[in-house]
Amino acid sequence: MMLKEKASEYLSREPIVNSYQIARLNEEEPKVFLDDEEDPSGVLILRDETVTLRGRKITVQDLLSGKLEKSKEYRFHAVDHQSFKAAEDVIEIKDDRPTWMLVRLYESPSESKSDVKPLEEKDASVINEYWGLGSDDSTDYIESRIDQGPAYGIRKDGELIGWCLTHFVTERAMVMGMLHVKEKWRRKGFAEDLTEALCEEAEEKDLVPAVQIFKDNEPSLSLAEDLGFEKRAEHHWFSGVKK
Repeated sequence: MMLKEKASEYLSREPIVNSYQIARLNEEEPKVFLDDEEDPSGVLILRDETVTLRGRKITVQDLLSGKLEKSKEYRFHAVDHQSFKAAEDVIEIKDDRPTWMLVRLYESPSESKSDVKPLEEKDASVINEYWGLGSDDSTDYIESRIDQGPAYGIRKDGELIGWCLTHFVTERAMVMGMLHVKEKWRRKGFAEDLTEALCEEAEEKDLVPAVQIFKDNEPSLSLAEDLGFEKRAEHHWFSGVKK
């Protein structure tokens, strides 16, 4: 069995928690490393200086020590606190931003009260302007997410006033993100309507709706939990170099 297939089999033990890694496996030419090709206890996926990892503490430490270049800076994604603690022993960590992954398993989508419509490619520049993680070159990424979808927005008199997209969709999960409603239009239920539109599509495709929210973003965490999402796993996003 190829490394990629074996890694997918390992990660599919927890397909929702590991959905980001599974999505990375489906991209072009990722480098995949396992500690044991027959019975892995950890996986490291490397693409474009971005590393995502999951596994037992000693396994993660060995993979990081053996597969990364010293003094070269990488961007990292660690699933669960154990993997992050393992990375701390090997990587000089900076800019750590922990998130909660929340999933919605038991709530049925409710009908949106607003006129929610698919986003258009031209909306990407507006969304990038408001996205907290946006940059000069992230408009292309947003365009790709609108194109691949699903992605929804609400307009008032032709103005895009709220939106919600997906970062990726796997065979089991629909991972949402970039939910935003312009300030003057808040507290009118638009965020809920956008979320429900995506959840309805997830249900139609027999997918689990999921979202990652930074731990210090209390308003978004509160909204997600009010909508029936439950905390499932801790993830860490950081940069650093091998010690």
